[in-house]
Amino acid sequence: MSNFTSWDAYQIFERKVLKSSRFIFDERTQFFLDTVIATAKNRTKSIKKDSILWRAQNGHDYRPLEIQGEEDSIEIPAPFLPERMYPFKDKASEGRVNPKGIPSLYLSTDYKTCMAELRPWKHSLISVGEFRMNRELKIIDCSINHKKPIYFLDPPQDQNSINNAVWSHIDHAFSIPVQRDEFEARYAPTQIISELFKQEGFDGIMYKSHLEEGHNVALFDFDDATIVRCNLYNLKNVNYEFDFVGGTYKARRIKNK
Repeated sequence: MSNFTSWDAYQIFERKVLKSSRFIFDERTQFFLDTVIATAKNRTKSIKKDSILWRAQNGHDYRPLEIQGEEDSIEIPAPFLPERMYPFKDKASEGRVNPKGIPSLYLSTDYKTCMAELRPWKHSLISVGEFRMNRELKIIDCSINHKKPIYFLDPPQDQNSINNAVWSHIDHAFSIPVQRDEFEARYAPTQIISELFKQEGFDGIMYKSHLEEGHNVALFDFDDATIVRCNLYNLKNVNYEFDFVGGTYKARRIKNK
């Protein structure tokens, strides 16, 4: 079995794709991708038929509410209709897993995680659908080494630790939220890896959420899941906690020119 040659193999691949050559792979990039597939076998996971996963969409629909004694009804917020809870087949935007125009179905292992992934603001109304898996699915679980460190003062030396470090970087790349103005560029490395998994016959990818406790699951074919229920939620509060990490400096007065 092939092994990664260094613990920072993903970062080298990422820089190459973002800064040098995105569509034509040199020998080193191709070796990295071949090694991803060779070492992925230990990260294969099954999602059983009839399992439930969740998907959230910002926004809502309306439904009429008839009031006794009144001729006219009023409209109140309601969850989106089922067809709105799926990606638009002809309008897919950039994502961690999919390039523009090729949709994937992004789901989560619990309803809180799928809502957090939207990064909504306080008092947002969010439609949350429950999706049942139509068949048993074979996915790649990138999150197995999620708790492993991704930066090292003393880099790993043995081959197993090197492989685990690279997979930790891959999971981190899928998990970390990307600024909206960076979508097209920053998602290119994970999109390439995702397309590789799709070509190898996998049905999707699992990775850890950086915003909640659960995991995210991206399915390549959203016909593999069927919505069975949809609820409407109101985000009550957003709580940010910060740790001071240093880097303080005193600014000198800048003279006006």
